[in-house]
Amino acid sequence: MASGAPATERASGAAASLAAGIACFRKGDLPAAHVHFRAAGRLRPDHPDGPRWLARTLRGLSRQAEAVAAWLRVLSILPEDFEALLRCGEAGVQGAAGADHPPGIISLADAETCLLRAAALRPADVRPLRLLAQHYLWSGRLDAARQLLCEALVGAPRAVALWQLVLELIGACYGPGLKSRVLRRMWQRFAGAPDRTDRLFLADVLAATGAVERARRLLEPLVGQGAAAEQGSAAGQGAARAQVLQRLGLLALAQGQVALASSYARRPEAPDALIDAVAACAAHQRLHHAGGGLSHPSSPNLLPHELPTHDWISSWLAGIDRIRRSRRPLAYEARPGAILHVLNSLGAGGTERQCALLAGQQKAQGREVEVICTDPRRGGRGAFFRNGLRQAGVRVATLADYAAVAAGVTHKVPLLAEPPEPVRGLVNLREIAHLAAAIMELRPEVVQAWTPQAAAHAALAGIIAGVPRVVMRGGSIAPGRRDGDDEGERARHAVMRRLLRAALADRSVILANNSSRNLADWLDWLGLEADVLGARAITVPNGIDADWLRGPGLGRVCPGSMFPGHGRPGFGSALHRRYGIAPDAIVIGGVMRLEREKDPELWLEVVARLCGRHPALHGLLIGCGRLRPLLEAEVHRRGLAGRITLAGMVAGDLADHYDRLAVLLLTSHFEGLPNVLIEAQARGVPVVAPDVGGVAEAMQAGETGLLVSCREPRDLAAAVTTLLGDEARRLAMGSAGRNFAARFAPEAVTARWEAVYGRSSA
Repeated sequence: MASGAPATERASGAAASLAAGIACFRKGDLPAAHVHFRAAGRLRPDHPDGPRWLARTLRGLSRQAEAVAAWLRVLSILPEDFEALLRCGEAGVQGAAGADHPPGIISLADAETCLLRAAALRPADVRPLRLLAQHYLWSGRLDAARQLLCEALVGAPRAVALWQLVLELIGACYGPGLKSRVLRRMWQRFAGAPDRTDRLFLADVLAATGAVERARRLLEPLVGQGAAAEQGSAAGQGAARAQVLQRLGLLALAQGQVALASSYARRPEAPDALIDAVAACAAHQRLHHAGGGLSHPSSPNLLPHELPTHDWISSWLAGIDRIRRSRRPLAYEARPGAILHVLNSLGAGGTERQCALLAGQQKAQGREVEVICTDPRRGGRGAFFRNGLRQAGVRVATLADYAAVAAGVTHKVPLLAEPPEPVRGLVNLREIAHLAAAIMELRPEVVQAWTPQAAAHAALAGIIAGVPRVVMRGGSIAPGRRDGDDEGERARHAVMRRLLRAALADRSVILANNSSRNLADWLDWLGLEADVLGARAITVPNGIDADWLRGPGLGRVCPGSMFPGHGRPGFGSALHRRYGIAPDAIVIGGVMRLEREKDPELWLEVVARLCGRHPALHGLLIGCGRLRPLLEAEVHRRGLAGRITLAGMVAGDLADHYDRLAVLLLTSHFEGLPNVLIEAQARGVPVVAPDVGGVAEAMQAGETGLLVSCREPRDLAAAVTTLLGDEARRLAMGSAGRNFAARFAPEAVTARWEAVYGRSSA
């Protein structure tokens, strides 16, 4: 239509294009929708609907830069459009976090402003606050996150979704123990309250955090005398009981107790939504027991009377097993040498370092390698290894890159698109579908997943697609083995355990770990005997960069010098100036993420004790994380600001930092095969560490360092003091450590992985 056409004709044409685009969008034909929405925008550039629908379509097509530009166009027309503010803010904070959102389109300050405006427009919608709080958390702005949540709770003290976020952040920042204590306090405050709304609120919070059984037990009394005893009209009492029945019925369905949910749905006050949900789940259950498919019935009309407890996960996994035993719906011909690595993010952690090292080594050997991050939104940490991988020629992607293909996957595999509602809350179907889409596009010979959740989802996606080989590389400790897990976390771990066991039923799936002790722990948690898996339960150690082995480390120490660096003109002077360390200082180091599992507080306690005994001693803690503000406060409280340095993240010259250390001290609660111990030994630095996880396999106790049987500060401090007081032994340990670390050279470790894949090293 000509640009000079009358306004009424342009408006009519724009409306027709918009309607056609919406129809295509809802059918999943995003390319056609894109054409129609662009036409609508050209005809009516001053109307927000065209760019709004265009932005949604571009987002679905993973064209993030264009999508953000379209959202900004919406804001230029309607400055207070909630969705546009939310999406612009999301793009800004995730771009700053290292996710695959284009930088420079919207600044971080503008993104924060957008999210704050969106939160003010819709206080009940916690998505803007969630994005802001997560951004503050992962960028280390803990005070800002706390202040934001406190202000939000003042305005909406009973917002369940907000409390869910608060508890998530408490668990992330301070560990599951404090989260459990907060839930216990809430239980003490509201569980016995006479007001029905108090108990409903607490039940909703418990259910949102996964404590479904406790929520159901809390609400059960309200079905009888509790709700009936309330004051008010009969209609009001009926509405109150309907609320309770609705929650109880859905909680029962989430636990697979269809008969119990049915009993709630048969009560006179039961709402229609509950009746429909129970009927649909009952019909699904009948189909399952009759050997039918897993499709979601569209018009169920009968309620069950005496149906047994239904295990939704078993039903869903039965569908996976049928796929496993029959032809794969996404079967493909694998490309020789193509490898897909899957992990949560590329943050500055040991697992991420191992993935990046192996992927880079495989690329150098001529393999076609891609790394997919399932959760790239982890602050600056989420992109720590990304640039290095890209420079090595390794493609780095996220699930969003396969959004368009994932729609076709769910069409071919209804198991990922139409399970009963309870399954959707237990299994991340979206992630599995997107990983299956990535596999179908890349046609890899091997899929290797590096974290428990990524391993479960990648293995199931691989089974659906028929990947020749899937490697699930377990973490340092099996899920569910950590102290302080609450009911919700235990429930999630139980689901993960079942997914992993189901994946291991396929002969193409291998369970790997970096230490024999942790592999045994994983097998015990999974309830599997090592001889059942046989050669599919394997141990491959961590690798370290070859440059670490070529460096001089303690081998360069001049005869007669007591500590590394002494006697070499100019060595370490730059580091001295950077951190204000005295030239003659004895440096005790730590290299770790400042997170609960690494226990940097114990490291600080040990070094503080040593500072009291050795006037020339200086502590250097390298790493970043959410505990840094707490550690900084403790250093100042102890008056050790001049004796203990928190160096933050160190990248390019980390080897030089190791070379300046007299001893490396590790204090973790649990470990896999700790990279820092191997790196320190490669540089000739003696190590002191507690006997946890695979630590004993990452050193030669008594030869390259001291292995302490417990994590008591007194014993760890005594071990460090022993080394500081015996120069000859310390130097001998440094030399032995360099020889020991040579077995972790990347070429040797990569060859081990090639053998696992069933290939010979090139």
